Amino acid sequence: MKLRDLCLYRKLLLDLINSRLTRTPLSDNIGLLDRTLVTTRETFNQYSDSVLSMHQQCETLAKEYDKVTDQLQELIVEVDNDINKWSDEMFEEYKEIFTVDTVYQHLLKLQIPDKVKEDIKNKVRLYGSNWRYPGLQIFPNDAEWIKPMTTMDPLYITGTSLSALNDVVEEYPRGYKNRLRSYELRNLNFRSFPQGQFSLVFCLWAFKYLHSDYVELAITRIFNLLRPGGVLMFGFNNCITSNLIDHCEDQKISYYNVNKLKQLVEKIGYEIVALTDYDGFGSFAEIKKPGELTTSKLHQALGKVISKSPN
Repeated sequence: MKLRDLCLYRKLLLDLINSRLTRTPLSDNIGLLDRTLVTTRETFNQYSDSVLSMHQQCETLAKEYDKVTDQLQELIVEVDNDINKWSDEMFEEYKEIFTVDTVYQHLLKLQIPDKVKEDIKNKVRLYGSNWRYPGLQIFPNDAEWIKPMTTMDPLYITGTSLSALNDVVEEYPRGYKNRLRSYELRNLNFRSFPQGQFSLVFCLWAFKYLHSDYVELAITRIFNLLRPGGVLMFGFNNCITSNLIDHCEDQKISYYNVNKLKQLVEKIGYEIVALTDYDGFGSFAEIKKPGELTTSKLHQALGKVISKSPN
């Protein structure tokens, strides 16, 4: 049995709960019999025992239905655990293929659908247009993804090399480039960054090309970079409900799924703001460090260049 087959079986079980197996007729019948029993007792009490018996039988069926749905939910949890176990075993070798050092060679080839691109830009703008807070973008691969965060003060960008970062921001004016804080990122080590200061950390699609161990390491460490109320936004591969798993088996992308993500963010202490699925391409997560954003900054940092006279 392939992992993809197990994922399709999981979808079948979810469909059974969500659409095919429904309690609505039972609930409607119980409601009708409730009203009928009241009328019977008030006017035709000699028939009340029969109506009461029917009412009790429907309630018994409803309880049995609840048992079936509980069993289905337990089965889905069992299937989820098997999916995670199998995927960890199947894609362990990917830890040597999808590393931090190989991210850019994949990102440069990535074609993002226009609708996906615009939707994500709009999401980033909601958090990235506030100059009162610093922001951080991880593995930017194109200047257009800097634009939704240009007003953040200051804006940090980080990648595997300073030369790659300089190429990304080449089109921006020198004055703005001088304001950017560029850092090399090695081994997903964020200790050189300000801790507990960022209101937004954004990583576009680098997690599509990182082994799950690296993805989880990054998400865990970024928590300490965020100030209370700060948001981490990133794209990832939700292979549990889509055909993305075929691309994983062909070594085109790395394997991850939304259930593993939910377990991880709950363990770390994040709150899930939104999870958006782009069918056949990937998913996008918005997760938040609990708390409310606060700052004492009243204006953006200003500077003035004063030239000294020869005297």
